[in-house]
Amino acid sequence: MRLGGVYKYDSKTKKGLIYASKKGLSSNTAQMLKEVKNGTLFLIGRNGLYFYNQNQDRFIDFGKLSSNTNQDWYRECLFFTEKDEMLLCKTNEFSIIDKNIILKNVNKTNPIITYAYGNNFDLSNISNQINIPNYENDITLVLSNFDFDYSSELVYSYKIDNQNWIDLDKGLNKISLNNLSEGTHFVNFKILGNSTFESCTIIVNLIWYKSKYFYWVVGFLILALSIYFIWFFVNKKTKERELQKRISELKLCLLQSQLNPHFLFNCLTSISGLIKTKLYDTAEIILNDFAKLMRSILLNSNKDLISLEEELKISKQYLDIEKVRKNNTFDYEITIAKNIDTSMLVPPLVLQPFLENSIKHGFVYKTMEDKGLIEIKISKENHSQIIEIKDNGVGLFENINPLNSHQSMGIEIQKERLQQYEKTHQLKFNISINFRAKEGTIVKIVSEIKNSI
Repeated sequence: MRLGGVYKYDSKTKKGLIYASKKGLSSNTAQMLKEVKNGTLFLIGRNGLYFYNQNQDRFIDFGKLSSNTNQDWYRECLFFTEKDEMLLCKTNEFSIIDKNIILKNVNKTNPIITYAYGNNFDLSNISNQINIPNYENDITLVLSNFDFDYSSELVYSYKIDNQNWIDLDKGLNKISLNNLSEGTHFVNFKILGNSTFESCTIIVNLIWYKSKYFYWVVGFLILALSIYFIWFFVNKKTKERELQKRISELKLCLLQSQLNPHFLFNCLTSISGLIKTKLYDTAEIILNDFAKLMRSILLNSNKDLISLEEELKISKQYLDIEKVRKNNTFDYEITIAKNIDTSMLVPPLVLQPFLENSIKHGFVYKTMEDKGLIEIKISKENHSQIIEIKDNGVGLFENINPLNSHQSMGIEIQKERLQQYEKTHQLKFNISINFRAKEGTIVKIVSEIKNSI
């Protein structure tokens, strides 16, 4: 024994085993060790009086057994006389006390838990609440009481939670609890035959990944990641759509810029031809009509969509110019169904390339006596709105397709242009061209989008 703790000497190995702060001791300071007649060893340490239990190979706190919180009376010195009297020395007094007097207030019938251990842990300082690490669910409780002489004859009983009482074998003092579920358990224990019992609470801590806080954190992270990924993909798709729309808009502008010069070139070529043939009056009429047409085109040049009414006005101006230029070898008719709203939006110059094709290719053999006729019909069927351009030109003559023999740039540009409107304005167009041998051509522009063609 020394200031550093208590040593147990092993005669076989001839080595000392230190018990400092182990085997039930709560301090390294040991002051005195005494043995009484029955072989029980008593130890005075800084924190109180202990006795050594050989069966358990550990020290048991005398104060805990006696429920005594005032340890002053055996703090300084301890000696047992032949009469089992206990001699105690305090700072300012000396006392001889009968051991029976010390033990008279001790409840000898109830045991206490002096030690608890599991597969990977042990607990020396036991209170009314025991916390088991979250990686364990087995625990063994070691019981003890003051009946040192007859401990081998005692029978302990226990029960856990609301189960029935279980009796241990005689002389055994270990309660083994296995496969405890996570959470709080209540254990009662006593000496068989007694009505009173002691209790303790055992808390099996939750494994961190099973706790509700973990699920909250994981749920929050999953929610946050889900929101992030949804935002990321939606944002990505939005940017892709915006980029595609921008590309389509630029392509549409390019196509429209190709279409307008093509139309202007044809008109100016016609006026130039009239001047060369000295048809000045006719050229002047066409030039005046052309000026009006240019004014209409310029007013709508920066617009992606114009009203059907404005589109028909431009088409009439164009057809009037071509009638004069072609010496009135064709006429035109425009029919609008009653259920058509002329304020609906259409792409500018949507009709012009098809009208030009009828005049330039369909009416190539027409004369004043055998006039050509262009019919423009605007109607509505179910949810589709239809513009039909019909002429009585040559159509398919001798199996020759006019579009193949003389490729119309304006029609090809127009087809591609109308396809771009589906990407930029969600306007879907279906174009069909039917060349009828010696009967003319029918062009249908069908739109499935409301308020547009």
